[in-house]
Amino acid sequence: MSSAAASTPARARSARRTGRSATSGSFSTCSAITWGWRCPRVRPRAAPSSMHTRLLVLTAAWPSRRFPRTGGFIRILTDGMREEGFDVRVVAPGARGGAESAAGFPVPAVRLKTAAPSRVLQFLYIVSAASACVREGCRRRPDALLVHWVLPAGPAALWAARKLGIPLFAWAHGSDLEVYAARGGIMRAAARAVVRGASGVFAASGSLCRRAAALGAAAVAHLPVGVASVFKDAPPAPRPAGPFTILFCGDFIPEKGVRELVAARRLLGPGRPARWVCAGAGPLGPALARAGFDVRGALDAADVAALMDASRVLVLPSRSEGTPLVIQEALCRGLPVIASSVGGVGEVVRPGREGLLLAPPVRGRTLARAIAELYDTPSLCDTLAAYARARGAEVRTARETAASFRRTLAAWECARGGPPSTP
Repeated sequence: MSSAAASTPARARSARRTGRSATSGSFSTCSAITWGWRCPRVRPRAAPSSMHTRLLVLTAAWPSRRFPRTGGFIRILTDGMREEGFDVRVVAPGARGGAESAAGFPVPAVRLKTAAPSRVLQFLYIVSAASACVREGCRRRPDALLVHWVLPAGPAALWAARKLGIPLFAWAHGSDLEVYAARGGIMRAAARAVVRGASGVFAASGSLCRRAAALGAAAVAHLPVGVASVFKDAPPAPRPAGPFTILFCGDFIPEKGVRELVAARRLLGPGRPARWVCAGAGPLGPALARAGFDVRGALDAADVAALMDASRVLVLPSRSEGTPLVIQEALCRGLPVIASSVGGVGEVVRPGREGLLLAPPVRGRTLARAIAELYDTPSLCDTLAAYARARGAEVRTARETAASFRRTLAAWECARGGPPSTP
């Protein structure tokens, strides 16, 4: 899609406020709105086939140059779906020419920020995202629309699916139902409209399944996103001799418990010398570097797997999660986990088996005590690693998840006695 140049001083000022070029992105807000309202309702395609489905995917997050790990698991799942035979077209936030352009397939960009500062811009985000979907749908005539995150992308997907006359499927990943919808009011009403308008809802954890059902979803399936195949291609390597290595993988943002991680390192002090390694990117990266962490930046899957093989424990003190992909990756590499017991974490990590779970909200002192327990008891760390390896054998790859997705679509179609309905 072509870039739209800034035609007014107001648009130029807006571009400067968001830190982006006034000419970046795939389309302007005004042109998006115009396209969305002028595009006629498209005649529905034949019913989606359980053997081969053309999917239009709208996601609220996708890897970018600034946050290369943000939405990375959606990228991994999308690759798995393509390997499984799905014809996938993705619409995602981000500026033109971001990390997605190197993927070997184009990703139309939605230029507006997800966390818009006003309700007006939130509305424009929805219209912009929906219009991008309608535009792609008019071009490619997909069988169905799949949206990742019920909020904030769900309302846009619901509108687009109705405009295109195709079924909508939603995939809940954590913050959408655990945080945003839980606020009540218009957020809960929007989430309810999306899950009730969808032909089916996939959920990354059992708790998300229950929340979707409570909102009135017609059909719900528990389906965590699978890992990249590199984490299961070879057995975990033996842990090398050397310092006790504590690993964090994720975005360097407060919601991931980065400040608590810094506090835990300070509390443990020099009495327990260790390597503290962080892989990822985000605004708190400089703070981690100043605190003495070995900040590696964003790594590809193979490098993350190698780093896990060289570590003794993964820490993830997040405030909210679905079923974190990084924990599933760690289990595949036989790496014990210390994490906050939020979302679906407790469904994959059993306390005292694959790791240690901490009651939220996790404080630095609590995290420090858990790390000290493994540091001071090598036999416990070895036992947890053995359980983690066994548990990791049960983790799906992204392609296996895509196959389960296809089987679930077919089962829902059979249960209804026909194709999924248009919302």
